[in-house]
Amino acid sequence: MKQAKLLSVLLFAALVTMSLNANAWYKKGIAVCNGVEEEIEVAFALKSESTGRSLGWVKLTEQECLQLYKQEVSKLDKIYLYAKGNEKVWNSNANNGETFCIQSEENFNLTYPACQNEGYSQVYFIPVPVNGRPLVEYTFK
Repeated sequence: MKQAKLLSVLLFAALVTMSLNANAWYKKGIAVCNGVEEEIEVAFALKSESTGRSLGWVKLTEQECLQLYKQEVSKLDKIYLYAKGNEKVWNSNANNGETFCIQSEENFNLTYPACQNEGYSQVYFIPVPVNGRPLVEYTFK
């Protein structure tokens, strides 16, 4: 009985959160640290290393997000990821918009040999709408 009540409270809280952030986009992933999977949320900040120009936090509609990618992300040589909460920063090389290598201060499992040379692990990413129907999740492996 207590479990059912807790579940209904959590579900209500999730629905309220989703309705408040219906137009916000964020990154969602599974970090694997020492063999333990942990779900995390990561906000996106974009900055060009060559120009020093920062695009700020990416919390956009789908159309805005795609437009930003076409105009800016493909030109960037670095993407900075900021974890919500503890503000841990990951510094990553931009690739083709679907995958990139990510360097982390955490002890993630490095399962992709191409990335291991420089201490990178592979990450897949696509924006996930908060209001449900995620396109795809990215995963630390």
